[in-house]
Amino acid sequence: MNLEEFINTDPNFYGRGNANLFYSSSISGSDDTPVAPFTLLGMSVPLRDLNGNNLVSPLKEVDKFKFDFAGQRVEVTINGRQKKNTYFFFSFDPLVVNSIPEEDRPGTRIEEDSEFVFFPYFESSYFNSDYNPFQGSAQELLRNSVIQVVDRNTSQAQPTNLAALVAGTAGKAQIPDSKYETAGIISGKYLGAKLTSAPTLFNVSKDIFKIHVDNNGVPGSEPALSFKLFEGSIHRSDADTTTIKGLSDTDREKIEIYFDSRRQRVGGVLTFPNFPSTSNILYIGVQGSNDLRKAVDSKIYSIETNKVFTTDEDGIVTSIT
Repeated sequence: MNLEEFINTDPNFYGRGNANLFYSSSISGSDDTPVAPFTLLGMSVPLRDLNGNNLVSPLKEVDKFKFDFAGQRVEVTINGRQKKNTYFFFSFDPLVVNSIPEEDRPGTRIEEDSEFVFFPYFESSYFNSDYNPFQGSAQELLRNSVIQVVDRNTSQAQPTNLAALVAGTAGKAQIPDSKYETAGIISGKYLGAKLTSAPTLFNVSKDIFKIHVDNNGVPGSEPALSFKLFEGSIHRSDADTTTIKGLSDTDREKIEIYFDSRRQRVGGVLTFPNFPSTSNILYIGVQGSNDLRKAVDSKIYSIETNKVFTTDEDGIVTSIT
């Protein structure tokens, strides 16, 4: 399961009061057994606990979770959150652990009765509490050291306090000094912003299949993409398709092929295909690094489906044979 599929999986599907934990690791063997170390990356938490208590308010404000996991007490720091209809998804600063719960049944690992602690914990919503000032109860803004108030209440053509403005004795405006040094203030209005993501070079974590673009100043692809992989081999674009399919296992150089998996509706159900179709983009690993590059002007063979995907100069699949 990749990150996007995890985010869209309701933890209530597995029972009331259940929270789903997202982690990555290497795998081994034909049964894809996870291998330590394991990196905790995110969690989906329902809006109600096992006893039916409403958790919406504390989940809106929480910064950290502390909970029991695989025989130890772990603490994770939240760096992002998404609210769904019946649950919140939280992303964490990566936390490495060396053990995970044993399998309850094939493909399922359960930590029974894990005690959760929220930091901080607010029983009521911030927006309707003593911590949030109401209109008229907030303090006045700081006065600017230079900017003065221009009084145009009487005349729009000439301020009534013109003499005071000229003399520099007019009242100071309620605009805090910024000195135009704060990035959040000057970026949008003065510096501007542009997408500088690379069209061909990506950094990949194979266990999460979340690819972050290596910003190298070349405009192109999106800043983050969700990928899936399959095993195959890469060949020249002018290679004979029949010959490619006829190669033996000993003659075939097997590699991992990635593609930008996009959700499709199949039989009325939204799903992520396991293999590419036309218009998908194919990628292969760069030797000696965790980078990916587009498989341009090539023929890519899929071992599992016995299909050959032909790509153009942009790595886009143009035909499947």
